[in-house]
Amino acid sequence: MDDHSGSIDIEKNDKTVIENRAKGRLNYVGESYLKFEETGKYFIKLIVDAPENLLAYDDIDATPNVLNLQKKWVPHARYYNIDASEFI
Repeated sequence: MDDHSGSIDIEKNDKTVIENRAKGRLNYVGESYLKFEETGKYFIKLIVDAPENLLAYDDIDATPNVLNLQKKWVPHARYYNIDASEFI
């Protein structure tokens, strides 16, 4: 960005309270959930198990166990087909 300059225009937010963007900035506060800066209320995601635990399997190196939702491969091992691996 050296030797470049410019400007941006910031306009008043036209979002309504029903939309999360209207609630202001989210801050990480060292807890399981983010908090809205303006209200101090928590942002609680309504979709369970995504994306924090999407790849949270106990056999993957350094995978976090967010809210104790880490999964194990063992229940899926019976679906493994050795013949399918030759296509990889």
